Amino acid sequence: MPSNRQAGLARLYAATALACVLAYAVPAPALAQDVGDMATSVPAGSQMLLAADTLVYNNDNQTVTAVGGVQIDYGGNRLVAQRVEYNRNTKRMVASGNVEVINSDGTKINSQHIDITDDFADGFVNALRVETIDKAYFAAESAERMGGVLTTFHNGVYTACEPCEDKPDKAPTWRVKAKKIIWNGEKKTVRFENANFEFFGFPLAYLPAFEIADPTVKRKSGFLIPSIIYKSDLGVGVKVPYYL
Repeated sequence: MPSNRQAGLARLYAATALACVLAYAVPAPALAQDVGDMATSVPAGSQMLLAADTLVYNNDNQTVTAVGGVQIDYGGNRLVAQRVEYNRNTKRMVASGNVEVINSDGTKINSQHIDITDDFADGFVNALRVETIDKAYFAAESAERMGGVLTTFHNGVYTACEPCEDKPDKAPTWRVKAKKIIWNGEKKTVRFENANFEFFGFPLAYLPAFEIADPTVKRKSGFLIPSIIYKSDLGVGVKVPYYL
């Protein structure tokens, strides 16, 4: 079994080696082109840094595989996983094993498997959970991210209620289940298609399609995030604010 010093050196060598590989794999003009759509979140000229216990190179397939305590940082984004395979031809990373992606805006994505581009702009995720910095939550069977700003959730759930610590699987106070949820980070909107609004797990209304401002918006014309209200004469209810 390697000593702590040896393990630390292995991680340092892995980080240095992959940095060199990526430097040659992604020429400066190509990098500038790939990052262009994410100029607001990834600074130009950002370097990718990686730490891992082991690196495996496959020159035939043009892949680099990092195994054990993998952490990748790029332009304020971070990916943590047990295993990451980087394809130098497609410039995609496939991560597996307790995967967590923390975007530069603070949004957290958790899954067991993520397929994403090396600039974090485009990707595919199965069985994921997303937590925004404003404490809004998405969950879905699968999702895809395009251009760094548009995320589409398939068979998804959205709520602004924090999960119960004692019973995390318990239905939140309110949630929206939808066949498709489209989160547009540029327009700051969340669109629901074929949606059911639920209160304590019981469906209250079916809506073919509707759109609300995303959790970062406090003032915008249209429906805002619902909230729970209580009145002595009416009891508990749901308030859906509309901003003019």
